[in-house]
Amino acid sequence: MRKILKNTLLVAFVSLVLPGVVSAAATGDDANKVCTGAAKGEPCYYNDGGFLFFANGAPIEIKKNDSGNTLITWDEGEKSQVVDSTTSVFGGMHDNTTEEVDTSIIMTDGTVKSIFGGGLHKSKVNTSKVVFNGGTVTSIFGGGSAYHHSDSDIDNNASIENSKSIETATTYVRESEVIVNGGTITGSVRGGGQGYAYTGKARVVINETYTNDIDYLTGGGSNGYTGTADIEVHGGNINVLQSVNRGFMESSTILVDGGTVSNLYASAEGYTSDQNDTEANRNHGVTGKAEVFIKPGATVENVSPGQSGAKGTVNKDVAELTYAEGTITNGLDTFNEPVLTIRLRLFLEGEDEAFFEEDVPVGEMTEEEIAEYKELMKELAESEGYTLAFYEDKDFTKEYDITKGFTEDTDLYVKLVVVEKAEEITPPDTGDINLVLIISMIVLAVAGSIFASRKIAAKVK
Repeated sequence: MRKILKNTLLVAFVSLVLPGVVSAAATGDDANKVCTGAAKGEPCYYNDGGFLFFANGAPIEIKKNDSGNTLITWDEGEKSQVVDSTTSVFGGMHDNTTEEVDTSIIMTDGTVKSIFGGGLHKSKVNTSKVVFNGGTVTSIFGGGSAYHHSDSDIDNNASIENSKSIETATTYVRESEVIVNGGTITGSVRGGGQGYAYTGKARVVINETYTNDIDYLTGGGSNGYTGTADIEVHGGNINVLQSVNRGFMESSTILVDGGTVSNLYASAEGYTSDQNDTEANRNHGVTGKAEVFIKPGATVENVSPGQSGAKGTVNKDVAELTYAEGTITNGLDTFNEPVLTIRLRLFLEGEDEAFFEEDVPVGEMTEEEIAEYKELMKELAESEGYTLAFYEDKDFTKEYDITKGFTEDTDLYVKLVVVEKAEEITPPDTGDINLVLIISMIVLAVAGSIFASRKIAAKVK
């Protein structure tokens, strides 16, 4: 009787100090009965040893109200709930194995503890999207959580092996997306889930408008499985950037063209203590290919292929690095064959804005390749109805011999002369040709390989 009375009084207190449309803000033993199996699209909020908010698939926005409290709204702002600053927010559902939902969370202000694009324990999410524009949060996950909040009543059946398949995973998100534009993140950002969760495909973008710190930025989850991950860093100060943490991933791509990164691991940072080096945890990291692209504008202090296997294992065969000169301080020698690039820009006559700008590998051509591609460039250009030449200056006084390749950042000015269109020819297969050769020799010739040459020709005409 004393326990029931205590719970009843606590429910009444929460209803008074945290008013909102959601009235079923239960706590204690009754809390699971309220939010477990809740209706799709009907959010719920309660305190069960920690404040939890479940959007249950309803698109929500986190902001501040006029009183300065953190407010979650849905149904186009018609409904709302004031929440505690220590609340963990889930876009998905709790212990629901029948409903698959799509989730959307936008945070513009206020303070919460954690944001999950997915659900908690047993949950199913098709696509999740988290957009962080402002406010303060400790951690952001694009995926769901198998263990974030303990619950002795839930048999979640989570394990390393079960997390590797969407059919057996406790909680899954088919595709997740996390976009960070502003605000303050005191901990980590992960595209995948927490615990032994499954995420099929993850995308994480840190835009240039984000200028604060992120301790750990991970494409995948903290554990569990993520199929593929794409990570883009355009701003911010990142302590550790990695594809996956203590989990498994098929392939990943990391692009950094802004901000600062202290430690970048193509695969995973890896275990730092023997207690984690168990048989079950070995062979974690990226198992396929982990590609890293460091472009001008980025500052990376240390770079490494990272761990892919047991503690201390650096898997050079998994990692591939392409970088611009001056962007990396340490670690180039840890990769098998890092590829150095330069920035190539092409300008049309009379225009100040480049119509082509790309980072291309530094390379050299043999005499045979030079002769072959000079002829190929001529034939392809004529087949498109023009002749072309490359110059080092906008006044077209000094012609540039593109067959010598590029060894430093280069601006070229393209002079097109429209001629009578000749009979079209089919270009040869260039799939095995180094990208620098294609750009150097037929940059304006092959329709579609760099840009639509017909559009350029039409622009000149």
